[in-house]
Amino acid sequence: YRPGANFFLAEFIEKEITQAEGKSYGVELSLRKTFGKVNGVMNYTWSRSLLKTAEEKPQNRINNNKWFASDFDRPHTVNATVNFEGDQYNTFSFSFVGQTGRPYTIANGIFEQENVTIPIYLFRNNARLPLYHRLDFSWKIAYSKAPENRFKGDWIFTVYNLYSRKNPYNIYYTQRNGVEDGEVFLGSPLGSYELSILRGALVSLSYNFKFQ
Repeated sequence: YRPGANFFLAEFIEKEITQAEGKSYGVELSLRKTFGKVNGVMNYTWSRSLLKTAEEKPQNRINNNKWFASDFDRPHTVNATVNFEGDQYNTFSFSFVGQTGRPYTIANGIFEQENVTIPIYLFRNNARLPLYHRLDFSWKIAYSKAPENRFKGDWIFTVYNLYSRKNPYNIYYTQRNGVEDGEVFLGSPLGSYELSILRGALVSLSYNFKFQ
């Protein structure tokens, strides 16, 4: 959408949006160990997803018609899983996920007009959320794996977000009354609130079964 776009009760929404050129590129590396009681896999991905507008009118340009990060731009992503096979019945697994925080737009300042505070946005997607990372744990208890047994079932105990990482999903900005914590941005006291979808660890227990 164009700078200053207003979709509320807009009669012609197409006038509020603009075309952009996009490009994506990257590389992926993978390591895998499939034998032994300790096995697993690790993947690393470096990628970019960028956008650029070609507007002639300066007021419609996004980031001065220069390349900027799209909402899907996360340069670094790491996924790793390690499995420990204790015996024929018990398997323990740890899975780690880490990736660059997604881009978002932060106000560069504010001004007041008729007692209404209005934010000033100079650039699109000019900041990023904090690094996203979490560790998951699972314990699988399997029943007899004998070929003659037609009924097979597994108990799976899982702890999602094992160390209770509070990964922010979004950040909202508002004004503060004063500068009680000393945070002043461009002379305007701005406060931020991080919204976390999951504030702590999540425990689950499931049972899977099948007939052969």
